[in-house]
Amino acid sequence: MELANELELFSATANSGALRCLAFSILCGLLVSGFDSAKAAVIESHKTPFKDTGTVDSSSTWNGLDEERSTFESGANKSKPTAQSYYIRAVENLKKKEYKTALLDASLSIKENPKWALAYNLRARIYGLLGQYNKAMDDVRISKKIAPKDMSAFTEEGIVELRFANYDAALACFEKANKIKENADSLISCGTCLLEQGKLDEAIKRYEKALEIDPQKPADASLGVAYSIMGQTEKSIEHHSKNLSANKDDSQGHKDRAWAYNNAGEFRKAIDDCTKAIELNKEFATAYSTRGTAYAGLGQKKKASRDFQKALELDALFLKKYGSLISPDEMARIYLRRAFIDLVDGKFQHAINESRKVIKMSHLAPRIKAMAYLTIARANNSLARYDDAVKYSSLAIDAFPYSLGGFFDRAYAYEHLGKAELASADYAKSKERSNFYDRIELIKPAS
Repeated sequence: MELANELELFSATANSGALRCLAFSILCGLLVSGFDSAKAAVIESHKTPFKDTGTVDSSSTWNGLDEERSTFESGANKSKPTAQSYYIRAVENLKKKEYKTALLDASLSIKENPKWALAYNLRARIYGLLGQYNKAMDDVRISKKIAPKDMSAFTEEGIVELRFANYDAALACFEKANKIKENADSLISCGTCLLEQGKLDEAIKRYEKALEIDPQKPADASLGVAYSIMGQTEKSIEHHSKNLSANKDDSQGHKDRAWAYNNAGEFRKAIDDCTKAIELNKEFATAYSTRGTAYAGLGQKKKASRDFQKALELDALFLKKYGSLISPDEMARIYLRRAFIDLVDGKFQHAINESRKVIKMSHLAPRIKAMAYLTIARANNSLARYDDAVKYSSLAIDAFPYSLGGFFDRAYAYEHLGKAELASADYAKSKERSNFYDRIELIKPAS
């Protein structure tokens, strides 16, 4: 059971959307949050970066985005589109995940105005989603030359570094953006980098600072995830609830709180949150797998099996629809979701095989690798291969020290190897952070 909850743990950050964390929203396929935010970005870019740098003449300054959009959509301006109208269309296509069309429109925007830094940043974002990282970095460099005081270029560079799990480099980029203008988004992004490195205390400080600067930003959601990783379930639920009080239709937020409820053993509350998340997003595979975990916790195996199967079906559709655009983190999550369901079905060797696919992948967060090691450890414990269980649970702990399931599974293996003192120490480490482990039952081989 704790395995499913740790699986949702990294999903909670890796799946974050536009209202969650700027860096990880792009990592997992963020689509620009909507026209209004794009409009604000366009207007702001004309108000400050161009004026500060002096690299663009006054004729480039344009504040009539509403009028431009109206005439463009009505067809009156289609005979002579502008850099701004191409930009708007690129944003809309990006929101619909039509990446190649968005790339074309962003390129046309740049062609119309080669000195518009924001257009280069948008194209860099699209290149990143298409996996063309060298081209993304080329656009970032151009943007920096045009508008060295614009934080957006450093943000986009940080996003590309995150894609490769280069957390030190990504953190440096977000720090630079924050020095240009201290803001909640950059602080949340910094916190994410620190969290992925296992520096949770530092990450929490960044999230709390972000809340001080802008209470409307989703730092509470990030704090909820951080406290979940630390095993501080009550604090996790508290912060997720604060986030949802301000963002009631946040499907990711409901799923994240459901994970925390599962960890606390409050399975019915978890089911309610997951059901709400699914109402808001019918294709939310992780919400189904989280609800399946809650049903399993209540002993309702048929309902659990139904939700797990739905999660697998949605994963298959996702793979078919997006193919090569899927990020390494997203692909790893799919493999691990399959592995967990295999564990529930007693298909231990298949679970091990799926987890090994993750271990072989590059550019992954340490805690995702830890999850793969933990899955293998759990399968080996179920098969009474206790030496292998010790090996892989230790690898999980080494990869990510906050892998609470790693301590539990290693303790279980030590106990069955007759190493009572080592078992006792690891049991203590798993239980001191969360009471969830008091209710764990090891999955047994299928008969």
